[in-house]
Amino acid sequence: MPIQTTKKNVRIADGCRISVKKSADADFLDLGVVQGDYVATLQYDEENIEFANATPLKRKSNMRIEGSFTMGNLEGECLEKLSNGIVTRVATPGSEVLSAEFDEQVIDGFALNTPIALSPVVTATGVAIKFSEAPVIASIVTDDTPPEPLVANDDYFIIANANSHSGYSVMFSGSGSAGLVGTEKLTITYGDNTPVASETLYAGTSSFTAQPYAMLIQHFNSADVADYTLELYNVYTSPGSYNFGLKGADTGGIDTMEITFAAELDETKTDGRQLLAVTRNL
Repeated sequence: MPIQTTKKNVRIADGCRISVKKSADADFLDLGVVQGDYVATLQYDEENIEFANATPLKRKSNMRIEGSFTMGNLEGECLEKLSNGIVTRVATPGSEVLSAEFDEQVIDGFALNTPIALSPVVTATGVAIKFSEAPVIASIVTDDTPPEPLVANDDYFIIANANSHSGYSVMFSGSGSAGLVGTEKLTITYGDNTPVASETLYAGTSSFTAQPYAMLIQHFNSADVADYTLELYNVYTSPGSYNFGLKGADTGGIDTMEITFAAELDETKTDGRQLLAVTRNL
């Protein structure tokens, strides 16, 4: 076959990460695994204005994005954030787990001022719990001889993090009294903590005002750097998109939820930049 071009600026299909954020949230929540393709299509209405003595004008209006994806990670936090305020999530605490029942968590080197997921593994089960409230930390110490204890809200900070399985992360500061630099080996000992035993999603009201969420689509390269990003500012999940069905055993696969959505203009942003932003590293 004769070569017609040598320009091969292509993107190999490799999936993406879909994250959402309500306006009151500080961080985006990773929605987890999806099946199939993520699709977001730019749509607008077009009106042709004809003239008797000149070429017609093409007027474009009602600019929007319409799209869909199939979600496989059906965690309550994900479903609640996609609901535009329809759904309320309530977590029910379980039985308290005592300090001696947890494994110690060892962190061998870390980046300063970067969240690290707390992983409170119960020794008997080998499974990490999800905290029902801000966690109790008995101690965090260095591997010095003798071990140097770190000071809460000085050397380290506990922060809520929906992307962490436990619901919380720890962030270390180099400006605290311990003077951490990130090469230290640290040991976390958990105190008595209560896990989440179950969660319930509630919905149903005569009327309400829908609250939009932002959506972030990212592709990460092998260096864990986002080299392609699509951000939608003002997203609404479409009616009928929530399907709570369970597949039969003869169907196979996993239970999924097919989400369709539409993104509208965010008129608080600069004109011409109110719908989306696509960034691709060169």
